[in-house]
Amino acid sequence: MRKATSKSLVAGSQMLGKLEETLASLKVVKIYNQQAHEQAAFARINQSLLKQHLRMAKVDAATSPAM
Repeated sequence: MRKATSKSLVAGSQMLGKLEETLASLKVVKIYNQQAHEQAAFARINQSLLKQHLRMAKVDAATSPAM
């Protein structure tokens, strides 16, 4: 569980970093028409974060007692 949580935190920080980077350079992204590229990069990071959260949920469900 600790390993999954650590990976989830890394994926979350990558997503926030990419979001911050994109918002800071929004004019440049629009000027060079790179919206699709930025959307694809964000989607990849977001998918990674989703996988980590689902993995954590699976581990948590498997290790918690059944009622």
